[in-house]
Amino acid sequence: MNKKYIKYSAEDFTQDINFINWVRRGINAKEWENFILENPDLSKEINSAKKIISAFQFDTIPVQEPEVYHTYKNIETFYRLHHKSKQTFPFRKMMQYAALFLLVLAIGYIFRSIPTHFGIEIFQFQTES
Repeated sequence: MNKKYIKYSAEDFTQDINFINWVRRGINAKEWENFILENPDLSKEINSAKKIISAFQFDTIPVQEPEVYHTYKNIETFYRLHHKSKQTFPFRKMMQYAALFLLVLAIGYIFRSIPTHFGIEIFQFQTES
């Protein structure tokens, strides 16, 4: 066993992957049992760490890949339906108004650049009879 474990606290044991594998899967069980026999002063720390790791152990349920794919598609569909961007419509509407405004400005510029006498003839009413 590694000598580093002699200085470990319960917190250190809970973060050590070898210790976690021993508690959860029984990997290197003989080595850990021998270590505990050789270092009885660490038994309190080791037992505390084992309880902590055991408390966070969860049972896993095997899930088939088609079920995961189906669930993902449901989430994706829900998101697309309920989280449509609210900014798309106002932005498009604003751009339409901006385009209309630019069109009016362009038409005004064109009429303004036409020679004055021609513009007066078109827009001035005949007041003389």
